[in-house]
Amino acid sequence: MLAYSAANKGQARLYTAMLDGRAVAAMLVLKHGRMATYQAGGTSEEGRQHCAHNLLLWQIMSDLSRKQAAMLDLGRADLSDGLRRFKTGAGARIEHLPGTYLFHAWLPGPKRTGPTLQRTSKTA
Repeated sequence: MLAYSAANKGQARLYTAMLDGRAVAAMLVLKHGRMATYQAGGTSEEGRQHCAHNLLLWQIMSDLSRKQAAMLDLGRADLSDGLRRFKTGAGARIEHLPGTYLFHAWLPGPKRTGPTLQRTSKTA
């Protein structure tokens, strides 16, 4: 996240909700072109009680609208029921996407099975 911020000046923003001088919630948003991604966030129990993430999300959407962003990707919603409820309550549409996988001999873990590529030579 620090590397992204350094390489993309002004395109990473940390939003923080304060209550009585204390941070109770935060969201990190990365903007890329006309799209933005909710990269990370956290809240305290006090932040939940005061709906701090709702306030932050409203501020983020307002800022992105002024910057003419076309879409905000809220990320995964399958991590908890509360996260799914928060995201769909904010108007998000849940999309089920397949994973992206890289298998290579130098990576630890199970080895890929199935079709392999073989180099062939063409003879005249």
